[in-house]
Amino acid sequence: MKPPPKIRIYTKYYCGWCREVLDYLKKLGWPYEEREVARHSKYYDELVDLTNQDITPTAQIDGKWLVDFGVEELEEFLERRHGKASGKAQKGVNPHRKAQKGAERRHEKGVRKGVRKGGKASIQERRKGAGKASIHVFLY
Repeated sequence: MKPPPKIRIYTKYYCGWCREVLDYLKKLGWPYEEREVARHSKYYDELVDLTNQDITPTAQIDGKWLVDFGVEELEEFLERRHGKASGKAQKGVNPHRKAQKGAERRHEKGVRKGVRKGGKASIQERRKGAGKASIHVFLY
């Protein structure tokens, strides 16, 4: 099995998604570096400089970016890159998620701006429920 990935995660102290992701990483026992952007302006500036957006959670995992995600998306990302992760996430809708339309607009705006100098951005859209969609941006 591969060693745990190097994880740097940008969070906001009031973000429910961020807490769930951090709890999941603790459950896995994988080390990570948390950078709290709401209380530390240098981390906020760093996040915006690197990704041209300020949405959290945002993680850099072994040099790859994962933006505005929940535990399910993190688990899927880790399985693709590092084999099967131990500790399954609960499937279903995240109760902390706000309206999906706003998230879609934020993602589209970030992608249109060009999410990192010289980088490529792809959008993965997944249907959840009747007429609801969430868009996840994976940066390469």
